[in-house]
Amino acid sequence: MNFLGHMLGVRRVGITKAARAPQGRKLICYSRGDITVLDRRGLEAAACPCYEVVKDVHDGAQVGHAMPRMRISAAA
Repeated sequence: MNFLGHMLGVRRVGITKAARAPQGRKLICYSRGDITVLDRRGLEAAACPCYEVVKDVHDGAQVGHAMPRMRISAAA
């Protein structure tokens, strides 16, 4: 969890707290720093819509496609 916390820029306790909800729904199992996905479809369904965007960009980059441009605008 320390590595994941470092990569996300949060403390380990934040990762532990965030993992409680999906573990309670039996989507993941975490213990002593190991995270195991138990229900990938359920986890994807529970994720925010940005997961699909990131996944598509990653999948496109893996096969050598150019990454799509995204327009980001500030809220008024």
